[in-house]
Amino acid sequence: MSNTPILSDYDEARAPWNDALPHYVHKDYTLAYEMHKTFDCVREEDDDDYEGVVDDVRQSHYSPIELLDCFRTLLQGIVRKNPNLEKYKQMLKECEGWTLASTEIL
Repeated sequence: MSNTPILSDYDEARAPWNDALPHYVHKDYTLAYEMHKTFDCVREEDDDDYEGVVDDVRQSHYSPIELLDCFRTLLQGIVRKNPNLEKYKQMLKECEGWTLASTEIL
């Protein structure tokens, strides 16, 4: 004997096992994060060469992408020593695909 209830034709069509399954589609999205950091930069009082300021900061500080590359290198060492750490493997995957969209002085 079956545990499945006997349904009329009307009820059979409305039974939950006859519902259409949702159709999933993979889509690519771009998510933009905006970050700011203040740097101390010594310049001549009347020097308004903003490109020079950006160059000075780039020479003496790491960009977010450079920091992400350092983090990736550290994670690779951790995963190499202990390949069963799934959380670190996921973080390593998340390090991929980032680009620096712009650099500007505010």
